Amino acid sequence: MTVAKKDQEDAPIVCSPLYTVPEAGRRLDEALHVEMGLAHKYLDVAGVLILVIDSNLRVSFINKKGCEILGYPEDEILGRNWFEDFLPERSRVQVLAVAGSLFAGDLEPMEYFENPVLRKDGTERLLAWHNSYLRNNDGQIVAILTSGEDITERKKLEELLVRAKEEWEEAFDTINDAITIHDKDFNIIRANRAAENMLGVPLKKILSQKCFFSYHGTGCPPDGCPSCLSLKNGNPSVTEIFEPHLGKYLEIKALPRLDKDRQITGLVHIVKDIDAHKKAEETKKQLESQLLQAQKMEAIGTLAGGIAHDFNNILGIILGYTDLAIEETPEESQVRKDLAQVRKATERAKDLVNQILAFSRKTEKEFIPLRVQYIAKETIKMLRASIPTSVELRQHIDSQCSTVMADPTSIHQVLMNLCTNAVHAMQEKGVLEIRLEEITLRKSDLAHRPNMVPGTFVRLSVSDTGIGMNKQTLERIFDPFFTTKKAGQGTGMGLAVVHGIVESLGGLLNVDSKPGRGSTFQVFFPAVDMKEEIPFPSLQPLLTGNERILFVDDEEMMTEMGSHSLKRLGYKLTAKTDSTEALALFRAHPDEFDLVITDQTMPNLTGVELAREILRIKPDMPIILCTGYSSQISEEQALAFGIREFVMKPVDSKTLGQIVHRTLQKNIPAQGEN
Repeated sequence: MTVAKKDQEDAPIVCSPLYTVPEAGRRLDEALHVEMGLAHKYLDVAGVLILVIDSNLRVSFINKKGCEILGYPEDEILGRNWFEDFLPERSRVQVLAVAGSLFAGDLEPMEYFENPVLRKDGTERLLAWHNSYLRNNDGQIVAILTSGEDITERKKLEELLVRAKEEWEEAFDTINDAITIHDKDFNIIRANRAAENMLGVPLKKILSQKCFFSYHGTGCPPDGCPSCLSLKNGNPSVTEIFEPHLGKYLEIKALPRLDKDRQITGLVHIVKDIDAHKKAEETKKQLESQLLQAQKMEAIGTLAGGIAHDFNNILGIILGYTDLAIEETPEESQVRKDLAQVRKATERAKDLVNQILAFSRKTEKEFIPLRVQYIAKETIKMLRASIPTSVELRQHIDSQCSTVMADPTSIHQVLMNLCTNAVHAMQEKGVLEIRLEEITLRKSDLAHRPNMVPGTFVRLSVSDTGIGMNKQTLERIFDPFFTTKKAGQGTGMGLAVVHGIVESLGGLLNVDSKPGRGSTFQVFFPAVDMKEEIPFPSLQPLLTGNERILFVDDEEMMTEMGSHSLKRLGYKLTAKTDSTEALALFRAHPDEFDLVITDQTMPNLTGVELAREILRIKPDMPIILCTGYSSQISEEQALAFGIREFVMKPVDSKTLGQIVHRTLQKNIPAQGEN
């Protein structure tokens, strides 16, 4: 092998000092010349740098590829110190150590390592080196033979691949959805951090499990498994399930992994936690259902309010004239007994109208602080006497429950209606349990009622061991006139009334029922921070009078009945069926009247408009406003206008007389006043 050249290409080959060529004759010399020339050509066409370094650490041979890599012509390389002139300073010590080991024979030939070289332009190239050595005839190592492959671009590519892999893994682990990669046998071979968090299992343990065990806790794929479907047809598959093993709703998407021949090699699972989304959908449906129920109640309430005024006027006329007729009839007369039945039927009709208005929350009630436990105990006493002895009545009443704002009649009505329904559901045989206790509701407990404020509530529970209700029945139980009872056994108003009362009290009503497992109704009343109840107001005893009253109602029969009733008590009555005529009369003679009684719903001027005009004329005039129903004014608004009393029709003669007397008494000046 030639390590140096003469200036002339055809000069005889001279061996390197590394070799000793014995004088053997001309033919041998020629053969050697040919062999060395061929070897030189072979080395020059090699794709790697080939280098010979002598014992003085100088370059005694380098091929063309080496010159190309270093950017030097051959004559600027030969004879120079390899370590000082062609290696970066930072790597010289390490490479010199390798060279020393090679010269000493301490390293095996073809030892591999990587090291950069310096090019003529100052840049570096990274080479992968394979080293050996050359010996003389005495077996002494006299030179290092090394080949270096330029791996600069490959290293850059490897670094790019490593960086891309790191970036991919980082992105893989930052995806919120759980991703697992499986082989065809469902073994998980890769998983991201989201999978670790969702499954609650360390990553190393996940990689030793089957996918169906990790996600479903089962020993085999469940029915409808999307992975099985994807493996079968080679297409993506998606399913939504509630997974009891994890306690949440999941969306599982299975994607087949294909090789270059489009053969399935495994699967990719993308699992999204849709639990919050599903619960939000359920909440939305419940809110929509509540809105629909509220709209339905509002529609029926509007209808109820529309007929209530006229119906109550009619009932008022019947009730008033019945009372008048009873007073004129001998006590032992059969006619008096018959009239008493008429009055009783009228009161039932009055209660029915009040129930219709109660469930639609169209009635105005006075709420006072009270303790539900007292009313509950009294109601249970009455209930025990009215239900069959075959029904076992259990009660758990906490006597320390907080005060609520309500009216006693409403609480009584709620408990009676719930218990009556429970007894019917048990077909008059079973266990009726009534429980009253104080609890605290948190914001999470009221997720479906965002308008309610968390805090302390008094919970009234009524449970039965009856037949229970299916989903379809539960959706309709609060509809007015809906009933599962046979004809003649009920009107279907009970639960509608309960619903309306609870809503009017700002409370909450829950129902839990399943066919064959009975039902439990829970009513939650908001507690108020008050220690003592306000005593119930009592009516003044019936007294006569001689004051002058202007009575205004567009129903002629009402004016006649009202005039007749009040005249019997000694009052002087002027009745008008036209509100404009009544105003003209009052304007002309304001001092001739001590009291004005007016209906609210009238043509021309309403009762409130009439009252406003009268008060402009005479600000201290006492006025009683009567109404069968009005959506335009409440008792609070009426009193704010200066009206003294707000009366809901129908009202009997005795009650009307008490109200008139009370109103007039309030207007009497105290002694010493002018």
